[in-house]
Amino acid sequence: MTRQFAVLRPVRHFAAAVLLVASGSSFAADLQWTASLTGVGPLKVGMSLPEVNQALQDQLTYTPGTQPNYPACYYLATNTAPKLYLMFEHEKLARVDIAEAGIKTDTGIAVGDTVEAVKAKYGQAVQSQVHAYDESEQYLTVMSANKKQALRFETLKGHIARFYVGDVKPVSYIEGCL
Repeated sequence: MTRQFAVLRPVRHFAAAVLLVASGSSFAADLQWTASLTGVGPLKVGMSLPEVNQALQDQLTYTPGTQPNYPACYYLATNTAPKLYLMFEHEKLARVDIAEAGIKTDTGIAVGDTVEAVKAKYGQAVQSQVHAYDESEQYLTVMSANKKQALRFETLKGHIARFYVGDVKPVSYIEGCL
């Protein structure tokens, strides 16, 4: 049975409502997924919603109108991968957000690791940018060789607070779909 519920995700200047639809499946509960520049576990940037559902063995659905300022973009989350938020843009998976420890990048970095660990693993590939809302924090971004995908880490007090992977433009958004 599919359940539908709303979750408010606090953002520094406003709270954005995110419509989430989840099933009761526990398919991915014990999997050790890895994040790379092209996706997380079986999820690959560019997948359609039916392809994501097949990969997750889930029944995610989208209800139009959850992003009135940008209807071509929306987020979904699932019980099968509770540490992930999936951003779809123009009906394709564009970005995957990881906001809790438990999923590591292909170099072993996870939420909670230090900024120094990211810089040590990615070296000169890391581009640092001051955080949009807190000048003491930063975004650490690693681009793919073709500059089409990126991995971005957000910091909090010298540690990784969250990270996301996907197409370059959506990865650069600072307010979810904005």
